[in-house]
This record gives sequence, C-alpha cells and structure tokens, in this order.
Amino acid sequence: MIDSLHVSLCTLYTFRLLSGNHISGPLPDELGFLPYLIKFQLDRNYISGPLPKSFANLSNVKHL
Repeated sequence: MIDSLHVSLCTLYTFRLLSGNHISGPLPDELGFLPYLIKFQLDRNYISGPLPKSFANLSNVKHL
C-alpha cells in the first residue's frame, strides 16, 4: 500500500516508476496532486478499485 506521508514527500517528482513493487490495495487520492509528474508507471502490482478522481489533475502526465 502507498501511504499519504510518502506521497506528500514526492511532490517534486517528474517520474514515478513503481513497477513490480507488490503494491496492493487502492491508490490514495494524494497521488493525483503531484503537479510535476510526467511519467507514472504502476504495472505488475496488485492495485484494486477505481483510479482516484484526483488523477484528473495530472495534466502533465504523458505516460500512465
């Protein structure tokens, strides 16, 4: 699971490559508030549930 504290420490990241980290559960809403994010990769994990509505804020993302 990705927790809110770790997300808040990552607000300046442009790339988040989290492939194959055995992340499970729903994605936290905070992930949608990473203003500089360009590439976000979560394949080979166990994510459940819908994408958070906050992902609509990820206007700079070119690769999800």
